[in-house]
Amino acid sequence: MRGCAFSKKNLFPLPKLPKFKFRFLVDEDVDAGVVHFLKASAHDIVQVPKGFKNGSEYSLVLKSRRLLLSGDKDFSNSTLYPPSPTKGLVIIRIHP
Repeated sequence: MRGCAFSKKNLFPLPKLPKFKFRFLVDEDVDAGVVHFLKASAHDIVQVPKGFKNGSEYSLVLKSRRLLLSGDKDFSNSTLYPPSPTKGLVIIRIHP
C-alpha cells in the first residue's frame, strides 16, 4: 500500500510532509550514490572540487549559505568549524 510504513498491516500511515529543497555543498568524500539520490530528490547540490582544504571549504559554506554534507570527521570539531554561523554541518558515515 502506498504511503504506509508497513504496507500489509497499515499500522503507521506516513504523514503528508511538505517538500523541502535543501541547498547542499557536498564534500568530495561523499559517496556518488548519496549525491545521485539528493539530485534525484530535487535538492540543490554543489560539489566541492577535489583538493579543497577544510578551511577553504568551511569558508565556502559560510559564503554560499549552504548546508555542508561531508564524510570528514574533522568538521565535527566545533572549535575549528563552529556550526552556529552556518546553515548546518552534516557529517555522514556509511559503512559497507
